Amino acid sequence: MTALEGFIRFELNDDVRDEILDGISKHREEYSKWPLELEFNRYILTIDLESSTVLVQDDLDVSEVGRVLVDLEQFIDEISDSATE
Repeated sequence: MTALEGFIRFELNDDVRDEILDGISKHREEYSKWPLELEFNRYILTIDLESSTVLVQDDLDVSEVGRVLVDLEQFIDEISDSATE
């Protein structure tokens, strides 16, 4: 299981999804060049709007398996698709 799959399975719910999407929206409005970092129970997300990437890190798995870099639009699609499942 990748860090993204783990995040979606164990951490993602409607409140977390809303926090992420609201954070991205506000960060875009502010034209911030600094990455947005969101910490949840087990996973840390580093959202970089300049590179359009999201680093998903499993706080309990420090190996390479515990982190994955994802395209921002793919990440948004993944967390949005999980709302319909």
